[in-house]
Amino acid sequence: MTTLFLGAGFSKWAFDLPLVNQLFDFDIQPTNEAENRKLELLQKDWSIWKNENLRASEEQFIYWCLHKSSHRRSRIIWYVSRRLTEPFMTRIQGSYTSAMFDERVVRENERIIKIKGFINSIVSFGLQGILTCNYDTLVECALGTKGFNYGVVGEQLFGRCQR
Repeated sequence: MTTLFLGAGFSKWAFDLPLVNQLFDFDIQPTNEAENRKLELLQKDWSIWKNENLRASEEQFIYWCLHKSSHRRSRIIWYVSRRLTEPFMTRIQGSYTSAMFDERVVRENERIIKIKGFINSIVSFGLQGILTCNYDTLVECALGTKGFNYGVVGEQLFGRCQR
């Protein structure tokens, strides 16, 4: 039995998604004034918090935001989600929309094509599963959701990423 383990390096390599220690690079393009304001407030919180907590990790900042206030909780959830989907956002009439995932961006990515070829080549060795600890959905969207489950054996996922 063979299982493929894809660590955070996979998503970094495939789409330059940030590792957790790079998460607060604020590399997103706000789509409107409300998003711009959220980003400014979060950047301010990050700057102040980081100066007061020099040895703390990005995970600790996320924890702090989640437990400090409902406004900060809302902003950190928005930001992390938005930062991890930025490379996949659909461009509509000159601006981006976070509501639409551009599946073609994933499907046509040369690195994803390579990893699919690699996976197909190891199927003959008895590939039984793929294990990932990533905090994004790149693996599912790149390889399709057939056979994926989140702890419920036999569970079938359905949605836009299914191929």
